[in-house]
Amino acid sequence: MRSEQPVIYWTLILVVVLAPLPYASIHPWSWSFLACAIGALVAAWSVRVLVGVQKPAFGLRATWPFIALLAVFAGWAALQTVTWTPAAWHHPLWESAARALDLDLGGRVSLSPDETFAALTRLLTYAGIFWLALQYGRRTARAEQIFLAIIIAGAAYGLWGLLQLWFGWESRLGLPGPDDGWFAWGTVADSHPYATYVSMALICASALVLARGAATPRRSLGDLIRRLADGSGASWPLLGVWLLLLAMISIFRSPGDMTGAGVALVALFAVASVGKLARPLRLAVFAVGSVLTIAVVATIQEIVAPIAPLATSDAHELDQLQSLSLDAIAGAPLLGTGYGTFEDIFRFYRTSDFPATVLHARSGYLETILELGLPAAIAAFLLVAGLLLLTLSGAVRRQRDSAYAAAGFAATVLIGYHAAYDYSLQVPAVIATYSLLIGTACAQARSSRREDDDW
Repeated sequence: MRSEQPVIYWTLILVVVLAPLPYASIHPWSWSFLACAIGALVAAWSVRVLVGVQKPAFGLRATWPFIALLAVFAGWAALQTVTWTPAAWHHPLWESAARALDLDLGGRVSLSPDETFAALTRLLTYAGIFWLALQYGRRTARAEQIFLAIIIAGAAYGLWGLLQLWFGWESRLGLPGPDDGWFAWGTVADSHPYATYVSMALICASALVLARGAATPRRSLGDLIRRLADGSGASWPLLGVWLLLLAMISIFRSPGDMTGAGVALVALFAVASVGKLARPLRLAVFAVGSVLTIAVVATIQEIVAPIAPLATSDAHELDQLQSLSLDAIAGAPLLGTGYGTFEDIFRFYRTSDFPATVLHARSGYLETILELGLPAAIAAFLLVAGLLLLTLSGAVRRQRDSAYAAAGFAATVLIGYHAAYDYSLQVPAVIATYSLLIGTACAQARSSRREDDDW
């Protein structure tokens, strides 16, 4: 029998839930703390497994395809930093710098090895969160605890962002603020990570709302109302938080953020319809309730304090940024410029329309291809596609507890949508939370009666 260590489990939840506090963990000191904490937890779990105190819920036998793709992804990123690769692979700027300085600099594929090491550290941190969530999320009770933690955190940080807006507060105590790419109604670009985080909490809440009481044979609307009233269905606190998160979605400044949340909810509704997550009546109530809540709050917001629409110049700037990113990709389509080096390489392609420093391509797909090269980027995309298919399979096939896999599927759709036009994937607090969510969803995609892996 597996003997789990609750301290590791609860510390994992605490660390990820608190990740948004130090400025969404975007600064080196804040994401370094996250990396050290997760590294220590993975090491502690590994020691327990090695000495035989704890058995892994999922071993190499079940996870080797994902580990292989991650190894290609991370392995190539590491290889980009070494000097002993063929000289023909090295970025030409190393040779130019060596001639100008009359020094033997030792060329590399990566334009900035330090930035590549930093990005690789963050990647392995997210992988560690996923691995621990996969191991501890096998039990349904713990999967529910993880989802509830994400829901509570999303509602709390969401409310804090709105309070900052309404009362004109600035960021205090390291809480997310307008200067860290998180604020709810800052510039249009800055609202995307906030919207992605809140949308993930909404997905978790929606999945649990659909799941509560899903197995009941009662089918009438009156029975459903009575179950909600006496607490035998979805609890009123959960319904209240779900409606609150829906209301937050309704007042996002960017239409793209609202569309992303809508696409994710449609994906959740679709897999719930095909699978066994909820009966048709409950799905209908969920769909009508979601649409009405969003429509009512959006209408009130438009009357009381209209939100400025997305400016045409912003859309034009996004198109231009992505066009220049494609030009940069053409310079090193196979080898890449180094994982995490977009800021450094874009300086050579930017026009006068952009500021001196551009941090992100506002397209996770283009940025990944530019930095890693097409072969390694394909491995990264296949890894995410594998998670999508695994959670879809679990959501459709599982008889019970399919809510978690369905939420993982919808959250991956959400992340994939945002990756097309913003930089949410570059905010550690967002991806750490997604890693916790998808790791739990993948653990629940397989039956809890399945025996633990021997290896």
